[in-house]
Amino acid sequence: MALLNSSNFLLYNGETPLGHSKSTTFNLSQDLLDITNKDSEGWSEFIAGVRSGKLKTEGLTDYSNALNYEQLVDLLITRAPLTIYFKDFVNNKHIISGTGYIEAVSEKAETNNSVSFDLDIQLTSLIGVTNQRVWNTIFEYWNTIATAWNNV
Repeated sequence: MALLNSSNFLLYNGETPLGHSKSTTFNLSQDLLDITNKDSEGWSEFIAGVRSGKLKTEGLTDYSNALNYEQLVDLLITRAPLTIYFKDFVNNKHIISGTGYIEAVSEKAETNNSVSFDLDIQLTSLIGVTNQRVWNTIFEYWNTIATAWNNV
């Protein structure tokens, strides 16, 4: 398997990247329900239960970005669902996509330091983990290209 450079990864809301992110953590988990019984021969047995996922991002605040702290706060206040992509922006070889809601967003300004923010997104579904564009985003991608071409 080829090595991936972590500095190539960005978190996107649709096609809009979250700029100036310093780190992003992607976690998936699954509850395991214990079904151990007398027939288990001394072994624990489980079945898969509820799955969940969370994205955590830390970044530097830049209010000129298309997706910045103010927009993140608006998404939280309005309870707007997100379609997120965590992907390698250089060659799109690794794409994790899903839907979710902003669980928490905070901004901190420390003395003699850059203003930064922390963002937590709770996933409500995982669309896929792939090395190709998700089918429902292809039309949006070509529409964006066509619009850019018409504006030249």
